[in-house]
Amino acid sequence: MTDTQETLRNQLFADLAYQILLTQGLSPMKVAGLPSCNQLLVLKELDEVERMRLTDLSAALKLSPSTITGICDVLEQKGYIRRDRDLIDRRIVYVSLTAHGRTCLRSTRDSMIARLGSVAHTFKEGDLETAVAVLNAINRSLHGGLS
Repeated sequence: MTDTQETLRNQLFADLAYQILLTQGLSPMKVAGLPSCNQLLVLKELDEVERMRLTDLSAALKLSPSTITGICDVLEQKGYIRRDRDLIDRRIVYVSLTAHGRTCLRSTRDSMIARLGSVAHTFKEGDLETAVAVLNAINRSLHGGLS
C-alpha cells in the first residue's frame, strides 16, 4: 500500500468515526474550551442552512426546545451564533452561525479528525479495513441506507 493510499484510508476512518461519534452524542475529544457534542451538532446544523427557527432546530436534532434554548444561550454568549426575531411575528426567533462560529466548527472538526486519524495509525492493516467497513455499515444504518 502506498503512503497516499494509507493516508486516504486513515482519513476515511477518521471522518467516518467523527460523523458517527458526533451523531451519537459521543465526543472523541473532551477538551476545555471546545464545544460539547450537542453544541457541535447545533453548529453543524446551522452551517448547512442560512438560518433556522429554534423550533425547527429542536425537531431536526431531536432535542427538547428547552435543551436547544440552553445550548443556544451558551453558543450566543461565545459569539458562535446570533439570534434574530422575525420582523413580522416577534415570537419567532431565528438562529444563524456567525463567522466566529463557522471558524470554531471547522477547527474543532479538524482537530477531532486529526486525533481520530492518529488512532488509525495504531491499527494493523487488516484491522483498519475491517474498522472502515464496520463504520460504513453503521453510517448507512444511521442514515437510512445512505453512506
